[in-house]
Amino acid sequence: MTKKELAFSAAEAAIAAANSYLEGRGISKNFDDPALHEEIMWQFIRIWDHREFSPFLKILDFEALLYPGANEDDYVGQTIPRDVALDIIGAAKKLLHSVETEDFKFSNLMQEHLRNIVENGLPYGVRVSDD
Repeated sequence: MTKKELAFSAAEAAIAAANSYLEGRGISKNFDDPALHEEIMWQFIRIWDHREFSPFLKILDFEALLYPGANEDDYVGQTIPRDVALDIIGAAKKLLHSVETEDFKFSNLMQEHLRNIVENGLPYGVRVSDD
């Protein structure tokens, strides 16, 4: 599930709860405006992306594993689905290929990081689930 899908689901649940709460008190306000749903969804994303706000819930962007500057502490010990891991490895291959075939430049550190992903798998001890 993507970050946006998760936040959208949370927004839908929050709106359903608000409607139920109000209906139980005889208030007929209904929050069916799609713009409101999207605004609530983005509020969830903003809050969950703020590291200091919620130490128990973090939305991790696994595409950040493609870059050597990713915060290693966020990813150590994480397990991701096989299809996500294959997507990350495929993206690393594609980026390396663009350096070799096009006039596309990355730093030596970036190239080494991508090469390491392609040859050795995901960095920072990220595990791949068998499901």
